[in-house]
Amino acid sequence: MLLIRNPKTNQNLPHLSATIGNFDGLHLGHDKLIVNTTTKAKEKGLKSAIITFDPHPASYFNKDANKNFKIFSLSQKLRLIKDKYKVDYVIILKFDSVLAKISAEDFIQKLLITNLSVKHLTIGYDFTFGKGKLGDYKLLKQYFNADIDKIEKVKIDQEICSSSNIRQYLKNGDVSKANNYLNKNYSISGIVSSNNKMGRTIGFNTANMILDNNTIKPKYGVYKSIATIPHLKQKLPSITNFGVRPTIDSSKKEIFETHILNFNNDIYDKKITVELTDFIRDEKKFNNLDELKKQIKEDIAKISL
Repeated sequence: MLLIRNPKTNQNLPHLSATIGNFDGLHLGHDKLIVNTTTKAKEKGLKSAIITFDPHPASYFNKDANKNFKIFSLSQKLRLIKDKYKVDYVIILKFDSVLAKISAEDFIQKLLITNLSVKHLTIGYDFTFGKGKLGDYKLLKQYFNADIDKIEKVKIDQEICSSSNIRQYLKNGDVSKANNYLNKNYSISGIVSSNNKMGRTIGFNTANMILDNNTIKPKYGVYKSIATIPHLKQKLPSITNFGVRPTIDSSKKEIFETHILNFNNDIYDKKITVELTDFIRDEKKFNNLDELKKQIKEDIAKISL
C-alpha cells in the first residue's frame, strides 16, 4: 500500500479504480465500497485506491464539530486499511480553503480525471462533493466519462450503518452495537502515561491514556476490554474505566484507565491499544476508597466469568 498526500498534477499515477469518502470508522458500509473497488480493479486491470480527506470536512467548516468526533484517528484508519484490504494506494487530500471552494465540475475534471487518473469510481449512496455539496451521483454520470458504481446503504436491524449512528451508540455506552456495525471492536491507541500512579495506591495497577479532543468520547463508565501490548506481542483481557474518576480526582480530567488482568509488567511510556467489548456499568462516585476497591473486585469478577 502506497500512501500519497496531496498528489500534484504531474504525479503520474496509473489508471485507478477508486472509492472516495471520509471512511471514519471503516464500518460495514465502507467495507462494501472498498471491496467493490478492489474487485473492479482486478476485473479492469487497474490499480485500486482509497481517496480520503484530512482533516474531516466537517471540522473545516466548524472547528467545534471536530471535538468528540473521530471514531478512529488517521493513523488508526491507515493501519486498519493496511491490515484488512489489499489496496494499492491511499490518497489523502488536504481539506483546506482551496478544496472547499472547488466547484463540483472542477472536482470531477481537474481532480478525479486529470490529477488522479480515475477510470472507475465507487461511491456511497449519499456521497456529495464540491462547493456547496452540489456534486452527486447524477452530476458524476453527466461529467465523469467512466464507470461509476453507487453502493446502496447497509442496514442492520432496519438501522443504517453510518458513522453518525456509530458515534451515537458509543456516546450511549452501547459499545457492543457499535462494534457490530464496525465489524470490529472500537479501540483507542496511545502512550501509557507515567504521571499518575493512583491505581497502585488502591491495589489495581492501571495503564492510563488521555484522548485528544478530536476523538469520540464513549459514555463514562466501566467496560470489558482487551489490551494489546505491541512491544511484548501480547493481547490480554482487561477492564477499562473511562471518565473523570470522581472518587479519587477532583480535576475532572477525562482519562482511560485500563487494568490488565494478571499482568504486572512496567509499560509506562509504551504504546498500547485497548478495545472496548462490552459496557459493564456507569461511572459513579463512591464514599471512600474501600467502597471503590470492593466495586472494582466485583467488576473484575463479572468479566472473568
